[in-house]
Parts: sequence; structure tokens; C-alpha cells
Amino acid sequence: MLSVVLTLFCILALIWWLTGASRRDQRTVHEETDADVAEEAVKRIGPDGIVAVSGGREPIGRILYELFVGLGMDGCEATKTVRGMGYPVTEKAAKAPTQPGLRVINLREEQSRSALVRALLVGVQLARMNDDYAGVSDEVITFDALKKKADEVEATLFDDSRRRLMEFYSRAVLVLQDQGQSEQDSDERRVIGEILERFDDELKTLQEELTESMASLPEDTDSIGWGGSEDRRRYYFKMGVTNSLRQSGHLDSLGHLYRLRGVNYDVEEAFQLAGEEEPVLLHAAGLEFSTLVALGSPDVRRMTQECSRPRAFPKAES
Repeated sequence: MLSVVLTLFCILALIWWLTGASRRDQRTVHEETDADVAEEAVKRIGPDGIVAVSGGREPIGRILYELFVGLGMDGCEATKTVRGMGYPVTEKAAKAPTQPGLRVINLREEQSRSALVRALLVGVQLARMNDDYAGVSDEVITFDALKKKADEVEATLFDDSRRRLMEFYSRAVLVLQDQGQSEQDSDERRVIGEILERFDDELKTLQEELTESMASLPEDTDSIGWGGSEDRRRYYFKMGVTNSLRQSGHLDSLGHLYRLRGVNYDVEEAFQLAGEEEPVLLHAAGLEFSTLVALGSPDVRRMTQECSRPRAFPKAES
């Protein structure tokens, strides 16, 4: 009897570990804003990037404080960060209650979109591998080699600094839009608009740099040789997308299927499952191949916005 109970306990523990880990990844995918990233993001727009309004630097300090808190930064850390940039934060502003989450736009929606954009761009870059001369063979696909290539591409395109800055600007733009729509003071609404415009410009610059990086990566001719070239490269695309999404913990359908090392990773099945959750993936896969491999960062971001659908996220507890 005891052995039966222990066996059942072990089975339940294994099921919990396989499925629970995926849920943990999903909950923690929304990162809080780091002070260093916030400082770097503001510094990039230059000393004249944030315009002063009548009344001095205090309104700017208050706007930045509310922005950083809106992005998930602790109030004390936000105060310290803004003051470190040379802008004052009054005790009244620091103690003022803040609204949990956005009132106009869901911030987690943008976090999810960023993960999708990153995954699609990695897939596109992998599909650009020119292996027309690799030949045809009956050899089994070297999955580990292709996964390693996908990891290398993602690390090259999205180095830690660029990834974090792009995520910061993407989220900051949404928070500033929300602040601008709820702000009653015309002067402060104007400076919010100025900051928003400059952050949006920086985001576009980073996207252009990313597109240039994709174009400058060397074509890899040491690739897998099987089937037609387009078939192989569409497979590379799907592999890059699913590998990125699996590592980011963005989709539940990928988290529990391919968690254990040694478990067969069926790329086609994984991509289909992911596409059921995110239709933009199936839309991208259905594009003409020449259109697919020509996609850049602005194209992919626009496509994810057009294909997005409302999500039901749990409301933050007050």
C-alpha cells in the first residue's frame, strides 16, 4: 500500500514539475524596469532631448518618476534614478498613489508583442541562410546544429543592451501615451508629447540598426542538405521562431512540450501549436518566400500589430 502511495506521489510531482514550470515562466516573462536601462534610455536622447517647460525642471522630474513607476520600478528606486539624472522629485510626488497598470493600453500586451517580434526576426534571419549548394542527402537533420545556429543568430541580433533598450522604449511609449491622455495640465501634456516623440524616434533608430544587422550577417552555406531550398529555409524559419519563443517562455504550448532535454522537438508541430495561439505566425509562414526573407524589424512589428487580437490578462491586485 505504501509503495502505491509513493508511486502516485512521484507521478503527481513529475506532472506538477512539467506543467508548473511553464506557468512560472509565463508569469515572470514581464520584467521590471532596471534603473541602468532607464538611465541609458534617457541619456540616448541627449541633453537637449527633453525640453523644459515653464516652471523649471520639476514637471519633467515628476513625469519621469511616474513613467518609471508605471514601468514597474519601485517608487524609492524611481526617485533615486530621476534625481540621479538631475531632475527633482518632490516628496508630494513620491508619496502620491499610483494607478496599478495602464488605464488605456495593456503593458503586458506589448511585452508579448516584443517576444513575438524577436522570434519572427530570428526566424527570418535563419531563413536567409543561402544553402542552395548544400546538396541533397538522406542524412537525418542535425537538430542540435540548427538550434545552435538559431541561438547564435538571436544573440547577435538581440544583444542584451539592444534587447533591453528596445523593450524599454516600446513599453515607455505606451505608458507615456497613457499619461498624455490622462494629464489635465496643457504644459505637462506638451512635455509628455515631446518625450514620447523622442523615445519613439530612438525605438525606430534601434529597429533600423537591427535591420542593418540582419543584412550584414554572413550567409551560411554549411547547412543541412535535404529537399528543395525553399522547403529547407522555411523549416529554418519555423525553427528560429519556435526556439526563440520556447526560450522566452512566451507560449504555454511550447513550455511543457519541449522542456526536457532529449525530448523530440518536432518543429512543424511546435510551430502549428504556436500559430494557434498567435495567428501572426501562420500569417508570416504563408507569405511568399521572397517577401518573408525580406522582412525587417519595422515590417515585423507592423505585422504583429495588425494581426494582434485582444488578450484576457488578469488584473493587477491593488
